Amino acid sequence: MDIISEASRLVLTEYGRYRLRYQLFKDRSERKEGSGSGYGICICQMEAGSGELFDFCRVSGITGDKETARFLFDSMVEGLVMPVSLCDLIHDWQSACMMI
Repeated sequence: MDIISEASRLVLTEYGRYRLRYQLFKDRSERKEGSGSGYGICICQMEAGSGELFDFCRVSGITGDKETARFLFDSMVEGLVMPVSLCDLIHDWQSACMMI
């Protein structure tokens, strides 16, 4: 796994202050013969004061296109996506792409 891009944002929720760390990565694992590598996104949610991990989600193989992965990553950071929502958002995005 190679980190392509990282971002960090501080958010205040009704439950407290959290630091969100986003990573766009290139996954080099060979899941299917000849599949090469794909891009994925990881989001860590940590308590701002203690730095203790609160939630975490990593989704691999989202897309094989670097520009698409970068656009999706930037959108996730800008929208302050939380780890709990990452899988659903990726699933919805992939489903919408299949319909086009």
